[in-house]
Amino acid sequence: MSGETFTIGTLAKRAGVGVQTVRYYERLGILPKAARSKAGYRRYNDEAVARLRFVRYAAQLGFTLNETKELLALRAHKGAPCGAVRARAEQKLAIIEAKLNELRELRKAVAQLVRKCSGDTAVEHCSILAALSEPETNTEREITMATTDTANTNSAPSCLSCVEACERCIEDCLAKDATANAACIRACRDCIDVCLLSARLEARNSPLAAEAKRLCKLACEACAKECAKAGCSSCVTACQSCATACS
Repeated sequence: MSGETFTIGTLAKRAGVGVQTVRYYERLGILPKAARSKAGYRRYNDEAVARLRFVRYAAQLGFTLNETKELLALRAHKGAPCGAVRARAEQKLAIIEAKLNELRELRKAVAQLVRKCSGDTAVEHCSILAALSEPETNTEREITMATTDTANTNSAPSCLSCVEACERCIEDCLAKDATANAACIRACRDCIDVCLLSARLEARNSPLAAEAKRLCKLACEACAKECAKAGCSSCVTACQSCATACS
């Protein structure tokens, strides 16, 4: 890596992002604050370029900025085992798989509407518009059935209680001090995402359900740990209960 330094404009150009994006990443702590020249201008190096490219590629793979920040923090621990990185990638993969399944179901529903419409009737008699105007569509009935099935599983009560507790915890943290409680908010958010994913996959009898439950257990344990530091006892109890149910 060369010892060359350059301006923020050059950094943005080499990394393929805008100058405002660079400044935004600095504010979030994703990009460390740059050293300044004697004249007071920010100066960056090749390491900053590599870091920004990492963030860009992670975003293309669907990682959020908070998740990317965690990956960067893990990368900084030289020599540490990469199991934590793999766990986050597995979690992201499970979420992507769930979204793909949802898109497939959506495609079926829309394709069915298209097949029913001849395309040569007056708009007031359009079968697509008529179907969308029904009080409850077949898709909504299927969702309702899936929700009922989920509620009948052993882990659903614990999962729903955990989600509700985490939502309350996030609200409390935002009301008190969002910056100071950032770790707790992030843990609660991750816990909600994984709990809901696990419930959806289990309701569909998905082959990924077992793996999702394992991730749910890990997320709940991590959330309980962070919430304990923040002093949220109700959230800790709910997360511990959910983790036990997912064991």
